[in-house]
Amino acid sequence: MNFFEAVVQVENGQTFMQADGLRLRLQGDLANKIRVEGLKEYLFGIRPENLHDAEFLEKTAGFEVFGAQVEVVEPMGAETYVHAMAGKNRFVARVTPKTKARVGQAMRLAIETVKIHVFDKMTMNALR
Repeated sequence: MNFFEAVVQVENGQTFMQADGLRLRLQGDLANKIRVEGLKEYLFGIRPENLHDAEFLEKTAGFEVFGAQVEVVEPMGAETYVHAMAGKNRFVARVTPKTKARVGQAMRLAIETVKIHVFDKMTMNALR
């Protein structure tokens, strides 16, 4: 699982997780749980299979798109692993083998927000 240190921000009634290099809008139960917990620091995790090459995303509902710098591309046949950075955060995405990701280039990734796992940074207790 990929982990990112993040702070929560509420703006105009919307909840965001801000990590170095990416900002994600949270919705539904997760946003409500975080608001109840209060504004503080969290760790959030996302599995590589819940990160997608935005160029090949068929639907956008439930996804947030962000930019990343590609460091390694590993074609594995039926899937490709992309090692990338967003700000100072390194992570791995499992994407379609049709990806045009190339080392040293920027790419757009889509994160499936309902699949985000959130942990209190101080206690390491899971919120979801």
